[in-house]
Amino acid sequence: METDGDPNCVLWRHPNLLYSKENLTSPLTSLNSEALQAEALKLFKCVQLFMSVCVEQAGIDYHVVLAQNALQQCLEVHELQDELCAALARQTAPHTHTKHAVQVPPAATPRRLRLRPAKLTSVSASTHQHQHQQHQHQDPRWV
Repeated sequence: METDGDPNCVLWRHPNLLYSKENLTSPLTSLNSEALQAEALKLFKCVQLFMSVCVEQAGIDYHVVLAQNALQQCLEVHELQDELCAALARQTAPHTHTKHAVQVPPAATPRRLRLRPAKLTSVSASTHQHQHQQHQHQDPRWV
């Protein structure tokens, strides 16, 4: 495809490929039941939550549980696999309205890398803290 490397190509500006900090109102893919559509929206929220807060040692278990539950759900409900891929494509698209960066010490080795958003709002920090405290009592993929 001739436009693969061109960031100005209209294909890369399709609404389904643009990063969103807002919740979805409808799934990114076609799903044939309202129950699957509701699960798809919850799956997108899970991806947003996972990607919006920094991964620190104290919260790593919570992040692992979020990822495991999302993947397990997609293994059990095959219709959601395309939805997860679409959500990941959308949320990893380059965006300028929220700057995230990987902060790496100059001589970092792979085991020392820590991923942190450059800017974490107090709302998402307090939401993460509240949800992290309750993750043992509540299924985290539905937060």
